[in-house]
Amino acid sequence: MSLAASPQSASRVFRRVVVVLCLLFVVGGIIIYIKAEKAVRGAIVVNLGTSQAPINAEATDVAAVIKLVFSEYRSAAKNWSVAFHGGLLLAAFLSAFAGVVVKFDNLGRIDRWRKDVAAGAAALAAFLITISASLDFQRKWQANRLAAAQVEALAYEVLDPQFGAQDAREIRDALREIALQRNLQIAGQDSRRPYEKKRSGPKEGIEEPTRK
Repeated sequence: MSLAASPQSASRVFRRVVVVLCLLFVVGGIIIYIKAEKAVRGAIVVNLGTSQAPINAEATDVAAVIKLVFSEYRSAAKNWSVAFHGGLLLAAFLSAFAGVVVKFDNLGRIDRWRKDVAAGAAALAAFLITISASLDFQRKWQANRLAAAQVEALAYEVLDPQFGAQDAREIRDALREIALQRNLQIAGQDSRRPYEKKRSGPKEGIEEPTRK
């Protein structure tokens, strides 16, 4: 878009466009953040032990562990979500901003900075995408989000009025397994236990030899 107006007028329009784009990005980010903060995550976990989600005495200790672990995983999921999605949104904004900047010319005193600003914005956008991809922000967010969902699912087991000591041991075993799987997924490793050996059964179509 080539502006035929005076350099002063073009410069004024350019500044207004930049301000509007920045305001839209900031306001949009604030709205998304506020909605995310107000959203209730894991209501069943938060209310364990209350009148809304009563538990018996046997479930008290394991319910406290579930709350602690869920809080850790949800917090990590939120942080990695901000890093991943925030980086993508910022990169998209910077790319669009760079494209708009190069379309303006005849900006008077600030015209000499136009290409430098556009190049800087494009470089920063590429940097954000590269960092997000190389450090696997998405995988870390998904691993924590999935672990939090699995822990939340365990909270429903605790609501059983017949919940006993054996159930508590099974919940603790499940929490240990979830923690292991979460760290394996974050590290990009096989989700199976490293020391777990697959049991091999007889092959199809081949009968096992019988002892005489």
